[in-house]
Amino acid sequence: MENEVENNLSSPREAPKFWDCFQDGAVDWIKLTRYFDYQAEAFPLMTSISRVVKLSPGIILIISIVALLIIFACGKGTTIICDAAGLLYPGYKTYKVIKLFDGCPAIRRAATQELNGAIGIDGSTPQEQLMFWAKYWVVYSLAFVFKYMLYAVFFWVPFQDLFKLCFVVMMFHPKLRGAELVFNFFVFPFLIQYEKRIDGALDFVDKKMDELMKNYSHYAMNPKLKERMAQGAATWKAATQGK
Repeated sequence: MENEVENNLSSPREAPKFWDCFQDGAVDWIKLTRYFDYQAEAFPLMTSISRVVKLSPGIILIISIVALLIIFACGKGTTIICDAAGLLYPGYKTYKVIKLFDGCPAIRRAATQELNGAIGIDGSTPQEQLMFWAKYWVVYSLAFVFKYMLYAVFFWVPFQDLFKLCFVVMMFHPKLRGAELVFNFFVFPFLIQYEKRIDGALDFVDKKMDELMKNYSHYAMNPKLKERMAQGAATWKAATQGK
């Protein structure tokens, strides 16, 4: 029995399938718990809580999902939850990866001890993690803009924040890597097709902004303009003192 457990721990586990948890119309709770245990490994917070309360990570994940469903059903604080899931967690994970590649000596020294254990849950290297999070932020920024357009069309659909949360989790989940799929199959083909037009438009905007700043600085530094402003200030001061 002990040898069997050791073999299971040392050998890579096969990812359980959700539909295998249902047989003949009944729920196999053991397989369902194993499925959620496997998914909970992507969230270190779940495993930490499970050690404290002496429950399996899968049960903690199920309780968290049920609690979120209740919160979303009540409609209180759902926007904050979606923003926190889409920004705070990915932002912190991006910080952890950037720390390994930043050229600042102090940051590099702080990251040296973590470099050996920087392999991701899905077996990805730090370089692969950096590329993944870069793709995630591209996808998230586009989704952030287009969500307002979608809301104008689907404003009548209930539980929109719940769909947003599921979409965000699917994007950064290390075992789903939805952001990578969306970027590779949708975002990249679109951007590569219109890249020259986008670059041309951005160059035009940059030139106009540069000209505007130069003209503004020219007038701001113009001695005659400064002299007139000083004369106007002196005249206004004398008039107010005379009163």
